[in-house]
Amino acid sequence: MKKIFPDIVAFLLIFLFTYTSINKLYSLDSFTAVLKAMPVIKPVAFILTWLIPSVELVVVALLFFPVTRLLGLQCSTALLLLFTLYLFYALAVSDDLPCSCGGIISSMTWKQHLLFNSTLILLTVTAVLFARRLEKKQKILLQ
Repeated sequence: MKKIFPDIVAFLLIFLFTYTSINKLYSLDSFTAVLKAMPVIKPVAFILTWLIPSVELVVVALLFFPVTRLLGLQCSTALLLLFTLYLFYALAVSDDLPCSCGGIISSMTWKQHLLFNSTLILLTVTAVLFARRLEKKQKILLQ
């Protein structure tokens, strides 16, 4: 299980980040409006409108290839942590902010989003730890 767990998490994240990045790019006006609704983010909202989905797609590419999967999992952890900090900020500012997510994710409350992200962070950190151990074992075997 420890051998395939990082791959399972990677493919879950590939699906999630592909879905969310395409949704953001498809709904650019809505995504920009949500970012502009946050006072701290408003000055850089236009840049983030393009940067966030672009970074998500780069992470998808890293996750897709086995040789860069560990780096992709590490980047995913960082992204999820940043998104979770954003959620904490959103909760502190208001409970009634719109969400730019689509599909089932858009039906979540901000608190459910927080729980969802926290679960993903836990899964991703675990996958990173398993992948590192596996990588170390493979290096030892190659010596």
